[in-house]
Amino acid sequence: MTHVPTQWISTLALCAATAALAGACGDSDDSTQVAPPGAEPSMPSEPSEPANPVEPDPAPTDPALMVMSRVCAPEGCNHYMYFLRELPSDGVLDRSQGLELGDTQAAVFDGKGYVFDRLNGSVTRWTVDADLTPHAEQTISFQGTGITQLDAIANVFASPTHAYVLDSAAGVLVTWNPSAMQIVSSTTLPDAVLSRGDAPLFALWPVASGGRVYYSASWYDYDSRRGYEKAALLSFAADADAPDVAVLEDERCAITSSVAPFVDERGDVYFAGDWYTGVLQIGVTTGQAPTPACLLRVSGATGAVDPDFYVDLLQAADARAMTGAFYLGDGKWLMNVWPNSVPAPSAAELEANPDAYLGASNFEYVVIVDLQNGTRLPVSGLSRGGWGGLTPMYLDGLPLLQLFPSSGGAETGALLYQVKPTGEAVRVLQAGANGDFELVGRLR
Repeated sequence: MTHVPTQWISTLALCAATAALAGACGDSDDSTQVAPPGAEPSMPSEPSEPANPVEPDPAPTDPALMVMSRVCAPEGCNHYMYFLRELPSDGVLDRSQGLELGDTQAAVFDGKGYVFDRLNGSVTRWTVDADLTPHAEQTISFQGTGITQLDAIANVFASPTHAYVLDSAAGVLVTWNPSAMQIVSSTTLPDAVLSRGDAPLFALWPVASGGRVYYSASWYDYDSRRGYEKAALLSFAADADAPDVAVLEDERCAITSSVAPFVDERGDVYFAGDWYTGVLQIGVTTGQAPTPACLLRVSGATGAVDPDFYVDLLQAADARAMTGAFYLGDGKWLMNVWPNSVPAPSAAELEANPDAYLGASNFEYVVIVDLQNGTRLPVSGLSRGGWGGLTPMYLDGLPLLQLFPSSGGAETGALLYQVKPTGEAVRVLQAGANGDFELVGRLR
């Protein structure tokens, strides 16, 4: 049995797979009114301090951004890390100014960059001076902890003293201190968490809220196209040295595989059952999903699933299936979907090619759904091309959407768009030939 292919989840390995997951442009800027989805979900009308995405602080006098990109060739990939005042005005990165790294991922926390080296199993903390001179401060090794794959997209910084990184394949959760750069403990997950219905665990994209950590959790066997049919999160205390991991699950929809959990302005946590990027809704001939993709909520105050909150995401987006989604703030959600206006793959097409759904060129629709008033708004200004990753990237509170253009992509590489709540997508960066992006973050 195999896990979800990594290239469909991380922006780290997209070149071979982004033709399978497509994003696109809408043809209209007019919002469409739909019936409020689900059971009239309640979003806060007077939000407290935002929890995710983070609102920017007042502009610093010495701003610093951190960008990580990847450039691949048949013989392998090179990774480049940049420290910039601002994104280049022409939208083009100068590779000669990047620091070349190995097989890495990265994250930004508390004004510092953390580079996760997946080959030697270590994390290095980076800082920059006022003149953007970079410094590798300290390195912490995860060798000997049981970790076999060290991913930034499986790490969460819960506080300056508690961070957690999970290796689903090894069944190990490591607690570490990002301030002291020390390992705190290594916890082996129980068998009941590692496997459900003979399918293996795949847990990613953790968030912290209300004193707890939450990982998206799915159990899916890609070879058989079968999985554990409940939406789920892993949850544990955000200050625990040796966490006691609990499973929060709900049968109203299932397989939380392609949508990262998000935290709203009130601190509540949301997670989706997307039926394995929609495959089990219109990408198989047998064993189709019995329920729509849906959005569920965990109370940030109690840590329990709210039984009264439910959003039918397919109704909300006028769609047959969904691939991914990112939170825009203020109750708005950016979704990549297969619209009802486009016929689903036929049984004959799926019999001839089991991946016909994922590889279909008409999977090209991005829409903003307002969960408060039940409107949807097509996103305008995007190039046609392959959907470029499920891992959310944010800069100054706005999501960055990565696409691989259908035309001219060999020269430009991946294109990065900043999507505004109004539905406008503005192109801000291109990776260059054979390149894509792993991180864009603000250090200060």
